[in-house]
Amino acid sequence: MKFRTEIEIEKFPFQISHKNRLVFIGSCFADEIGMRFKNSGFHSLVNPFGVIFNPISIAGILNDAANTSTEIQHHIIEHNSRFYSLKHHGSFASNSKANLEQQIAEQNNLLHNNLKQADFLFITLGTAVTYKHIQENKVVANCHKLPNNLFNNNLLNIAEVVENLGTSVEKLRQINPALKVIFTVSPVRYFNFGMHKNQLSKATLLLAVEALTQRLNNCYYFPAYELVIDDLRDYRFMKEDLIHPNKQAVDYIWGKIEQAFLNENTLSLCKRVQSFNAMNNHRMREESNEFKEKIKSEYEALKQLLPHLATA
Repeated sequence: MKFRTEIEIEKFPFQISHKNRLVFIGSCFADEIGMRFKNSGFHSLVNPFGVIFNPISIAGILNDAANTSTEIQHHIIEHNSRFYSLKHHGSFASNSKANLEQQIAEQNNLLHNNLKQADFLFITLGTAVTYKHIQENKVVANCHKLPNNLFNNNLLNIAEVVENLGTSVEKLRQINPALKVIFTVSPVRYFNFGMHKNQLSKATLLLAVEALTQRLNNCYYFPAYELVIDDLRDYRFMKEDLIHPNKQAVDYIWGKIEQAFLNENTLSLCKRVQSFNAMNNHRMREESNEFKEKIKSEYEALKQLLPHLATA
């Protein structure tokens, strides 16, 4: 007798290996999965502009990264002598406008250079509810804890999501024609406006992604949302806030990603890197020379296979 509806994941029509470059953009779930790839030895750039939840802000960041011009509209505002970037995560704030502009430019260059060389872009959409700065008439990525009366909110429609993200993908293909895009919808639920609006938001994102994968070549969907909501479907797979998937749930999704995208040789190298990281992250204050040599030797061996690995 079966007590749950397990989702079987078929192999995708391509594989991801350690030779590939990956970029992850989007919600906190993009962080979770992006760091799994990174900690498994993949050349990965994960949310260089911080966590971004809504499709309009994600599209704006990708448009800027596709733009080879240095003339980028920053959307910086001043409030109580501090400067904030409406287009980016809450960490993009400074007492100096020049310093904030430099921070944005550096991250944009980093993202641009990575997207030019990337084989895969993972876009994780969190919510179709947006906040708009009333005076600037701009959708914001983060409200920066500014007064509520500066913003209003809106639920995007499917066409708006498709148009904005579709345009971004087409712009990225101008600098990287071979780029493959993998969309996911975050299983994290957003209850600020109630359960019903969260359902409307997720439905909007799912229908928009379906339209994008039909409209654009080399665009795909990985069902992370369904794996949590329909497959695991239990609060024991949530953190204490009952909203975010816990480690056990993320482990389960990661296992499905391995099935979908990785072959046996890649999986073997993943496990080797993970084992090294575990050993390196739990080092004692006093270590034998033999252990130090073991760490050094394994790192040098991995570095031969994966030149992009960070210094141990």
